[in-house]
Amino acid sequence: MLFACDRVNRGNYWQGPVTLGQIVSQGPQLGQVTAESVEILDECRWAPPGGDVVMTDRRRFVVRLVQPNLRWIDADITWQAEKDVTVEKTNHSLFAVRAAPDIIPLGSGHLINAEGLSGEKETFGKPSAWCCYWGARAKAKPETIEGIALFDHPANPWAPTPWFTRDYGFISPTPFNFLERPWSMPAGKSVRLRYRVVLFAGTPEEVQLAQLYEQWTKEGQT
Repeated sequence: MLFACDRVNRGNYWQGPVTLGQIVSQGPQLGQVTAESVEILDECRWAPPGGDVVMTDRRRFVVRLVQPNLRWIDADITWQAEKDVTVEKTNHSLFAVRAAPDIIPLGSGHLINAEGLSGEKETFGKPSAWCCYWGARAKAKPETIEGIALFDHPANPWAPTPWFTRDYGFISPTPFNFLERPWSMPAGKSVRLRYRVVLFAGTPEEVQLAQLYEQWTKEGQT
């Protein structure tokens, strides 16, 4: 999982080199802990090395054991401009997931979205509530079906968001690859972004992935 963004004020906060920008954690803190869940809190500063802070983000992650065959990770992120910010068109932006090679289409697995479209060719650039990889784990004996899904919250600023999808195992609900003009946010303004990563054993139908998404959207918080 990654939350980052390329092409922020001509910097690169995604894949480097670090001279173009770094996202620096201020030190994760442990929040509420129960027998089934743990909360992790962090604040990160986005800046070129030795330069002024361009953006900050406050991250809240909750990792939860739901059932023996079901886990999820909730991400609640407030992304704030410390200076006037411009993001140019980029496919490397916001929240993304990379999946294991044995459950992706280039392996022996599957990629589907909430509308039932499958594979990169059908899902790329299409707005959707969620996308998912699933399939048989290569080395599991007996055969084990597992998957990973990424939910995009309907209250996120660009929802329903077009997705950047790849058969090699990369999914991200991001508007920035499909911009007609650069996106800007003035200093002091922020956006709230919520996502849920669902890890499951079984098929999407067996774990009722669509129903899990609907339940999540009705919760008061992620």
